[in-house]
Amino acid sequence: SLQKCRNLDADIPKIAVMQTCRRDVLTLLCATRRNVIQNMQIVRSLRMSMAGTGLISRLCGEVFGSALTFGAAGKASAPGQMGVNDLNTVLNLLHKSL
Repeated sequence: SLQKCRNLDADIPKIAVMQTCRRDVLTLLCATRRNVIQNMQIVRSLRMSMAGTGLISRLCGEVFGSALTFGAAGKASAPGQMGVNDLNTVLNLLHKSL
């Protein structure tokens, strides 16, 4: 939990989950947003779903309150991780519309 991370003095806790369906991805994004609203403060955390179905959470997590995302500079270290150049392109497009 985020409280346990605070107790450990973590700067930015990472929560990465392997969803079983698309609804799980939505649940993660909604929980991220709800946590930010309930705390009425900046709760810096990194939250993402894995694999192809979870890729969208890596791209739009910022909109829901995730502090950051990351891409692979070489070989991907996790399923669903994009290359850094593709990720940069997509995020630049998203930022233009926000």
